[in-house]
Amino acid sequence: MTMPTLAPPTLRAAVGHVAGAEVARLRRRRPLVVWLVPTLAAPAVAAAVIVARGADQGGGALTGADGYLAGARSASWVTAMVLCLAFAVPIAVDIASGMARHLLLMEPRRAAHILGRFAVLWGCASAAVVASLLTSALVTRASVAVALIDIDEWQLSVGTLLALVLGAVVGAAVIGSLGLLLGTVLGPLGILIGLTWIGTEHLVLADVAPAASRWLPIGLATRLIEQPALPFATVLMVVLAAAAVTGGALTTACIAFERRDIET
Repeated sequence: MTMPTLAPPTLRAAVGHVAGAEVARLRRRRPLVVWLVPTLAAPAVAAAVIVARGADQGGGALTGADGYLAGARSASWVTAMVLCLAFAVPIAVDIASGMARHLLLMEPRRAAHILGRFAVLWGCASAAVVASLLTSALVTRASVAVALIDIDEWQLSVGTLLALVLGAVVGAAVIGSLGLLLGTVLGPLGILIGLTWIGTEHLVLADVAPAASRWLPIGLATRLIEQPALPFATVLMVVLAAAAVTGGALTTACIAFERRDIET
């Protein structure tokens, strides 16, 4: 007599099953608050600081057409670090604590765990980045009004708005997939490597080799947010490159998770 399996019959159904379980876990443990607060706070604080400095410098970058993005640009690398942690930490903790064994008893398809978890966190991260952009813009607008900085040149078209939303989705996909990969393969060491790389790329490579850094992972993740008025051809290239990075990272994460020694 064979025992009935709890696993759905197809990989697609299995991914949906895991995604539903992940949503339930997020609701029960409420870890989203831990990641949401710094995601919203970092751009807002950066916006207030930039406005305070701009008031003494005649406005500076705040007077440009996209001056409302000053805070988001300044804090983009902090947001990237938070998102990396949000994707990498849970999978690393599940593997280290043995929780992964229990999850695999419910759904033995290991690729489904990677893809289902990514789908849920990707949606949450994209929404969080959009919310952080809105919060930063509102803080910037309120701060420049108090500081009496001229913002007559500010422009926000439908195309720019769509580019920002697309940038949030693309950025969350790139950083999230890489964070998930590092957490799956290397655990805590991978998380440290990810944070170090983000800081290095932003603080060092962006100054030493700005043209090349735009096509590195963090440059791809933040480019559409930092430069929402790019030509369509460039936007398409960024999206395609980001899709390639995301697909490669998820594929590698699935393969690595399949080969990990996790007894069930």
